[in-house]
Amino acid sequence: MLTPKEIQKFEDDGLIVPDYRLSDDLMGELCSLTDRVVDETPDLRPEFLFSPHVRWEGQQDSSISDGFMMICKRSEILDSVEDLIGPDIIMWASRIFCKPAHTGMEIPWHQDGDGSWPIRPISSIAVWIAIDDVTPENGCMRYIPGSHKLGMVPHGFSERDDLAVSIVTEPNYVDSGKARNLVLQSGQFSIHHMFTVHSSMPNRSDQRRAGFAIRYMPATSHYDRAMVVESQSGVYDFDLANRPIYLMRGEDKCGLNDIAIGPVAPMVLKKVN
Repeated sequence: MLTPKEIQKFEDDGLIVPDYRLSDDLMGELCSLTDRVVDETPDLRPEFLFSPHVRWEGQQDSSISDGFMMICKRSEILDSVEDLIGPDIIMWASRIFCKPAHTGMEIPWHQDGDGSWPIRPISSIAVWIAIDDVTPENGCMRYIPGSHKLGMVPHGFSERDDLAVSIVTEPNYVDSGKARNLVLQSGQFSIHHMFTVHSSMPNRSDQRRAGFAIRYMPATSHYDRAMVVESQSGVYDFDLANRPIYLMRGEDKCGLNDIAIGPVAPMVLKKVN
């Protein structure tokens, strides 16, 4: 799926946009699924929609979670993932990042892999699908090329309640002068390394900015539930210990992963902003 040049760019920059666009029909389905999730969870801000591929408590129609799971299983996505992490693939998380027009929340500089993930050896990548056109005006992702080579860097936690992510990279590790905007058309997707430092500005435009992120790990690693620590976020909660994980391709080469336990209700807030 990926060219040698794209694979090398991922190694160099920690993020790529494959030369591929998901079909309009598929994007219409993904947009409809996102709208349905937002409508069924009126007490949650749309930036906090965790793991919609897992049926949640109160879900009226399992076709929503089933629909998101089918997106996670798309062959063109898994082909790209396989080129980067190998043929044995576990999907362990997903999230909708939906920034409404005018009120969409900021995401501060951070790394995805902050040390709290119970994956050893720690290894994960994220596929970020643009549901809407994504621009600097509506709060596109910004990233620092090559920052993944730093490995895991120190983070703190913000007490601000206007952030969609509470974890914040220590400023000494953020060279914002090198930051690039990730501009995507609906149907394009990016893939980024878990240690790539990235952020996004709030959405003050007239256009919604929605994306669907899927996290995959190599099945050579262990999703070790005994390592799980309590969420340190003051805004949202998540149950990593009981999260179902799914073998999407290949074998559980680690031999220790309990595939597809659950389900649990993933979309829970400590407080509603």
